[in-house]
Amino acid sequence: MAKGYDPHIILELAEQPDENSKAMIRMTVIVEGYHDRINSAVYLPWEHSYHGDRVIKRNYACGEQQEFIIESHKGKGYLRYDPHNMPGFLHIFAMRFQVWSDAASYASMLLDVKRRHTDPSLAKPITMSDACKQEEIGESCQQQYSLYRDAKPEGVDNPYGLWIKYTERSRLHRMKKKEERKGYDINPKFSIVVPVYNTDSKALRECIDSVLQQSYENWELCLVDDASSTQEPWMILQAASEIDQRIRIRKRTINGHICEATNSAIAMTKGHWIVFLDHDDALAPQALERLCQVIEETPNARLIYSDEDFLDPKGNRINPHFKSDWNRDLLYSHNYITHLVCVTSDLVDLTRGMQKGKEGAQDYDFLLRIIERLDDSEIVHIPEILYHWRISEMSTAHDSNSKPYTVHRGREALTEHLQQAGKFATVESLDQPNFYRVHWEIAADNLPLVSIIIPTRDRLELISRCVETIHEYTQYSNYEIIIVDNESIDPSTIEWLFKIKRQHPGRIRVIRHVIPFNYSALNNYAASQSRGSLLCLLNNDTEVLKDQGNWLGEMVSQVMRPEVGCVGAKLLYPDSTIQHAGVILTLGGVAGHSHKGWPAGSTGYFNRLRIVQEMSAVTGACLMIRKKIYELVKGLDEKDFPIAYNDVDLCLKVRSEGFHNIYTPNAILLHHESKSRGYEDTKDKKERLRVEQGRLLEKWPEYLARDPFYNINLTTDREDFSIRIPPGH
Repeated sequence: MAKGYDPHIILELAEQPDENSKAMIRMTVIVEGYHDRINSAVYLPWEHSYHGDRVIKRNYACGEQQEFIIESHKGKGYLRYDPHNMPGFLHIFAMRFQVWSDAASYASMLLDVKRRHTDPSLAKPITMSDACKQEEIGESCQQQYSLYRDAKPEGVDNPYGLWIKYTERSRLHRMKKKEERKGYDINPKFSIVVPVYNTDSKALRECIDSVLQQSYENWELCLVDDASSTQEPWMILQAASEIDQRIRIRKRTINGHICEATNSAIAMTKGHWIVFLDHDDALAPQALERLCQVIEETPNARLIYSDEDFLDPKGNRINPHFKSDWNRDLLYSHNYITHLVCVTSDLVDLTRGMQKGKEGAQDYDFLLRIIERLDDSEIVHIPEILYHWRISEMSTAHDSNSKPYTVHRGREALTEHLQQAGKFATVESLDQPNFYRVHWEIAADNLPLVSIIIPTRDRLELISRCVETIHEYTQYSNYEIIIVDNESIDPSTIEWLFKIKRQHPGRIRVIRHVIPFNYSALNNYAASQSRGSLLCLLNNDTEVLKDQGNWLGEMVSQVMRPEVGCVGAKLLYPDSTIQHAGVILTLGGVAGHSHKGWPAGSTGYFNRLRIVQEMSAVTGACLMIRKKIYELVKGLDEKDFPIAYNDVDLCLKVRSEGFHNIYTPNAILLHHESKSRGYEDTKDKKERLRVEQGRLLEKWPEYLARDPFYNINLTTDREDFSIRIPPGH
């Protein structure tokens, strides 16, 4: 846990045999944390004290492998590594050091310099061909190293700054032009409620100023001093009320804590909508105007929330949280909504505001009680930064461990909500504070039968490993395995298929389907022969891991929920990186896998690799669905999607019927992707893939235009949740 703004580690380097010798060392490390980007630095080796100007600074995505090339010489020395320049939860792992040759170091630095340098004078760094002209590559390596060490790229190291400059400002300009042309047909009054207690004077003034600077004018600001121990906050409130008559203030005589203070502010309101603002945070200038626009465009909206970012102690905007649209399972995993929240006043009255006793998790509890009264269509997300959450010493924005009581109260609020909704479930707190896992209960004496369908052709080493690990490690007991043999000709495979069904009668069946390879048709045929009420489509190049025996039980517990359609698992490559963590539409123009290639232990973008959430689609490599729903949507499309995108098409058919598709990270399998039929790397395969992509785009143009569980401010060029920057910047 980093408590301050200068967390660092001092490492001692091994003594070299010759004090005049030099070595190029490659350092790699992965840093996880509740951040979008990680600002890391390595201070080059020293003997007595480190030098502040001998430093390599780099910016990486959270969970991305970092690389530093370090020159070490003069024998024994020390190295300082700064994982990040902000306080908060940090997880440092996979730190490795390798001695590299000058040639290998040179090649790595060359790529880094080309990618990072923006100084025109450095636009043409030394090339490998230049190096080869010299007698010693070591001399070139030295020149390249100075460029590498001093690289300070604007775009790579501050993508959010570029987003603000080119995307947000452009959007604000368009919004202003639109308003000048159109105006509004409605004029809702927003009541902004702010409980105040011992607030830093500068932060409180900036909070009030952010309301006074709103471009929309029909608002009231209701400030309640919760019996602060000093007079300064009340004096600031009094001064503010004299500036603008829309500012109304009240001073409590007894400290009632956050819930009672908020309710006192709510009692003062006269507006149509209630907006919640913490006493040291700030609204974006266009916040209320954007709320007004959304209310006009979506008349049935009753709960509106936006994206947010954080303010560091210097007032810099950092760590934007670009959120999913309404995502119930994501909210059950943690309060991803947080700020900005705007709710109709009648809804606030019905729920009686904040609930005393839930201090620390009052916002989460309030949201859970609010959504009990809403249809999904009444919850609207604005994918824009309308709220700035200030990082302070005792704020959960600074450190989610700063208020440990919030974890218990959050779990308590979620448990009460599930009980109120009549759900049979228990809530577990994850090791990351204020994140939860819901365990949906299944009656032990009435386990549904799962039909695990595995198409295969030859490749005995794959199908045998897949089936044997299911049989050996799976804890859920009520399942059958249907192996669909698509014309195997290998004698050893045929012999094994005959042997395995004879060894496990009633548990394993082998059905032969003699057709040209058509993944959809093979699965549909097996589904028609299945006895289970649940179907699990499984690739033959997957295998169950020894310590993940509950994979099938977890998927069953999710798919048995009435609102759930398809359930997908977390799939890992053999090198322990992510192969699948849900499918995101629009990636690469069609669809891609969330966080593909990230280390298996990564938490992902705002912890999304570790928590259950709704997704637009999940991969068919391991997909569970109720048989009734599968039949309702007529299974996989054998005609238009015989090989590729049949799983995405299935999930979108299921979504169109009103069901939710779920990704769970609590069912983990290994996937040797495309081992059985190969990659799409031939001319014919590429053409077929292009045709099936076109069919998907033609069939689902609305769904493939924007993924509601992703965010339009995140890139569609990669699968790493990085910020979308306009072309040319």
